[in-house]
Amino acid sequence: RYAVPIYKVESLVLLKPESSGQSRLTAGISPEGGEAVSSMLFGEKYNMDREIEILKSMPLLIKVIDSLGIDRVYRSVGNVKSSELYSNAPIRVIPDTLYTGEESVKFEIVREDGNIIKIIHEGDDPLLVALGEVFQVANFKGRIQQVDEWEGDPIEIEIYEKSRLAGELRKQLSIDAVSKGRRLSESGVIQLSMEGEMPQKLKDIQQVLIDYYNKDYLEQVRKSGQQALAFIDDRLNFVTEELYTIETDVENLTFLELTEQIDQLQEYIQ
Repeated sequence: RYAVPIYKVESLVLLKPESSGQSRLTAGISPEGGEAVSSMLFGEKYNMDREIEILKSMPLLIKVIDSLGIDRVYRSVGNVKSSELYSNAPIRVIPDTLYTGEESVKFEIVREDGNIIKIIHEGDDPLLVALGEVFQVANFKGRIQQVDEWEGDPIEIEIYEKSRLAGELRKQLSIDAVSKGRRLSESGVIQLSMEGEMPQKLKDIQQVLIDYYNKDYLEQVRKSGQQALAFIDDRLNFVTEELYTIETDVENLTFLELTEQIDQLQEYIQ
């Protein structure tokens, strides 16, 4: 009766390509710039292992955590079990400082009167604070902000340290290559999958992760394009200077030959 259903959410991701060939045209460009030009000239291939590690990297996962605020979990307190509220929580916890505790901090809040709330943390005396007032529980410091209608029912709040939560997400995130008859290095498609109690939360995590991955790729493409253009401009300037030098040498040579011919003609006339 009280079993919690577990959902599985999957997403497909097209990985960013790397260059599949080398060219003399790209010999003078940095690896990123050369990759941009080479991929246009020689087609694309994919370093699956590298891109999977990027998707599961701690910095990228911490960006997801910051974007969604999932280091703060809100649960409605029931008689038998508590249920996560996720995006439906009527309150938000605003950290005053970065939480760095080894373990998560869990406490319960109840509205007392008006804007006054009671914070209940195991092992401590109840704490009365106003909404928006800074409070401290264990080594977490923050404020409670009401964002929707709240009748004052008990809400359980759990605060996680971000790098540890990112490590848990890394374990929870499953990534598999999708080949469909092609070699894995050529397909460029992978499948993300996660399991949990909140399907919308899982969808949001995957979507934000993909968004940040794509933004990172687009930024690399932009920088690579700038480097490629800078390389082409440098080559054009070099060629222009070379042509100018050749033209000058030709002019000087022509003038010298003409002078010699005049001298020879004068000697003949004499």
